[in-house]
Amino acid sequence: MPRQFVLGLAVAGALLADPASACSPVTTGTGAFVAGGSCNTASGDYTTVGGGDSNVAINDHSTIVGGQQGIAVGLHHGIAGGQSNAARGSYSFSGGGNLNFALAPHSTVGGGLQNYNIGQYAVIGGGDSNTARGEGSFIAGGADNSVSGDYSGALGSNGVVTHDESLVISVDSSCNSDADNAVSVCAPSGLFINGVDITARRRQLMDSGVDRTAHAAALTAFEESTERLEKALAHNDDLQHKVERMEEHMSRVQSILAAKSL
Repeated sequence: MPRQFVLGLAVAGALLADPASACSPVTTGTGAFVAGGSCNTASGDYTTVGGGDSNVAINDHSTIVGGQQGIAVGLHHGIAGGQSNAARGSYSFSGGGNLNFALAPHSTVGGGLQNYNIGQYAVIGGGDSNTARGEGSFIAGGADNSVSGDYSGALGSNGVVTHDESLVISVDSSCNSDADNAVSVCAPSGLFINGVDITARRRQLMDSGVDRTAHAAALTAFEESTERLEKALAHNDDLQHKVERMEEHMSRVQSILAAKSL
C-alpha cells in the first residue's frame, strides 16, 4: 500500500480516536483551505476541504467538498461527500456513498456502498460491492459485479466480465462473459422485446422433450434429397440440350437429302 495512503489512514484514525484533541481545522499545505466543519485537515498544497467531519486532503490540488472521514490522497482528485470514501489515484473522484474507493488514475466511483475501482479510466456508477479492474471498464450499478476485461462493462447484478470489449447483462443470476467483443445476457425469466418473450419458443421446445437428434437427422435427409433433385434437374437440362442439338442436326440432314432428290 502506498506510503501516502497509509499516512492518510493514520491521520484519519488519529482524529477519530481522540476528536477532542484535533477538532480545529488543520491547514499545513501552501494555499490550503478548510472552509468549515469539524476535525478537517488540508495538508497538501492548494488543497480544499469544504466542510464535513474528519476529512483529510493530503496531496496537492485535491478537494473534499464535505461528508465524513473522506481521504483524498492522489493528485488533482476530489471527494464530493459521503462517509469513509477514499480517492487515491491521480485525477480520481468519489461522488458519495459509503466505503467507496477510487484508487486508480482517472477512476470514478459515483456513489453506493463498498465499491472498489482500481481500473485506470474506469467508472462505477453506484450499487453495492462492485469491483472494476479493467482499463476503461464500467459498472452502471447493481451488486456484486466484477469487470476485469479492458473496455468492458456490466449491467445488473452478479456479472463477471473477464473478456475485453464485452458486455454482460445479468438479471438476478450469476452471469459470465463468453468471448471478446461479445454481449452476454442472463435473464432466467425471459428476454422481452416489445412485450414478447423471444426465449419462450426455445423453452417450449426444451420442455416438450423434442428429440433434437431426430430433427437434425430429418434435416440432413431433406438436404441430401434436395441435393439429389438438383443434380437430376441439371442432368435433365443437359439431356434436353443434347436432344435439341440432335433435332437441329436431323433437320439439316433432311434438307440436304431433299435438295439431292431434286
